[in-house]
Amino acid sequence: MLAQVDWSSSVFVMTLIMLPVMGGIVIAIIAIITDQRRKMQRDDMEATLKMEMIERNYKAEDIERILAARFGSRFPRGERRNRCEHGASLESSHSESQQLPT
Repeated sequence: MLAQVDWSSSVFVMTLIMLPVMGGIVIAIIAIITDQRRKMQRDDMEATLKMEMIERNYKAEDIERILAARFGSRFPRGERRNRCEHGASLESSHSESQQLPT
């Protein structure tokens, strides 16, 4: 079967090269579109939740805390900003927690 294939044909060689390349490009485009759609849905859910909490007269601190817990943020937005403003860097606090007791 392989002996009958004309390996010198430029169309055949180009097809062998282009199929995997085009497949990779298609997969990359699908991954980008899916990721952007997921981010849009998350932003929509977050905006809806914020509006519902505002309508129910939640405090801003409570909204930040709930959003941080719901959407997986490590620090509420204000807390992270305050830590950086007061000179405590996130890297130094992280490295201190990683040290073993002596």
